[in-house]
Amino acid sequence: MLWGRPDTFWCLLLTSFLQQASRVCAGDSTDVFGTEGKSATFHLQNLIGEYLTWSFHGEPILVIRLGARPELVFSDKSFTSRVTFSNNGSSLTILQLTRSDAGTYLAKSDEVKVNFTLHVYRELPEPMVICTGWNCSAESCRYELQCAVDPPGDNYFYWSYNNQPVNEGSEWVVERQHTEDPDLLPYTCTAQNPVSKRNTTVFPSALCAGTFSSSQNTIVVGLVIGLLLLLTVIVITVTLKGAAAESMTVYAEVGANQQGPALRCAPPPH
Repeated sequence: MLWGRPDTFWCLLLTSFLQQASRVCAGDSTDVFGTEGKSATFHLQNLIGEYLTWSFHGEPILVIRLGARPELVFSDKSFTSRVTFSNNGSSLTILQLTRSDAGTYLAKSDEVKVNFTLHVYRELPEPMVICTGWNCSAESCRYELQCAVDPPGDNYFYWSYNNQPVNEGSEWVVERQHTEDPDLLPYTCTAQNPVSKRNTTVFPSALCAGTFSSSQNTIVVGLVIGLLLLLTVIVITVTLKGAAAESMTVYAEVGANQQGPALRCAPPPH
């Protein structure tokens, strides 16, 4: 029996292992993260062969002759001025990343076949925190806060107080039991993606008071402007009606004077 021979057993085991390794090399994908406007690098290990071909979404974009001084044999025009090579051609760097560079890249040589998935993110601006609502009673205050970045995207938000995380997500409700006590420590909203992290710190009571005070002032100003406009319309309307009435009176008097002579009767004949 073949299974009785140790060399046959190890040969079959080695063959099975190599087949599994080959499937892993061809199927697995390595995630690479880059920042818009900056660079990202793909690293290959144990590179064997004379030529290395890079494909993007299934289309060849680069062909490199490997060696101490890698030579670019073929290049898609959109990558020619934005790529560099190092480590004898086993490392590829793409410069000046754009969102359109995100996707699947395949590196293939005689013995190597590796997939990379490039994710391109923009560097986050400082998040903005707004007060969406608040309510205070004799016992407590409730502040509703919302954190956002512009423009929105696939970002992760969390809130912290006294350097300790207290909530995940862009929205957070703060409740305080003693309205007479000011905020002892501020709350911090942090926005994060795989390439950057920014935060903003606020005092809920001051933020909400300022927000709704501004809103009330805006409402008052709007009402005043509306009343002034209405008063102006009324004055103009009354003025126009008065002018029209006066014009009709003058016309009636002129008409009466013109018709007077026509109403005289001739004396009867003798």
